[in-house]
Amino acid sequence: MLWSGIRQVPPNVRDDLVRYYPRRTEVDVYASGLAEAMPAGGRLSDVYRIDELDGQCTAIWMEDIPETPGGEWSAGRFRDAAMLLGRLAGSSEVWDGGPGISSARDSARRRFHLATANSSP
Repeated sequence: MLWSGIRQVPPNVRDDLVRYYPRRTEVDVYASGLAEAMPAGGRLSDVYRIDELDGQCTAIWMEDIPETPGGEWSAGRFRDAAMLLGRLAGSSEVWDGGPGISSARDSARRRFHLATANSSP
C-alpha cells in the first residue's frame, strides 16, 4: 500500500481497509458513463485523460473547478446535493448498470464502511 497514512489506521483494521476500500472507484466513476446519467443540476468534472501509471497508481487529468466566493455549504445546499444524489441513485441508468461501477455494488464493502463509520469517535 502506497498511502503513508496507513500507520494511523489501527492495525486490526488495516487488512480490511486494503481489502474493502475501493481505491479505483474514482477512476471507475470517471471512466464510466456516469457523467451522462447525472440529473439536471448536477455534473462531474470534465476528464481529459486517465493514465494507468502502474498497478497501484492512476493519474486523472481533469477540469480544475475553483472555489466560488460565498459558495459555503449551507443546509439548503446540502439538501439540494442530497436530492441530486438521490435522483442519481434511483435513476434507471444506475440501476441498469450502465456506468458499470462494480465496487459501488459490493455489499461487503458497504458493510465495512458502515461498520467503520459507526465505530468512529
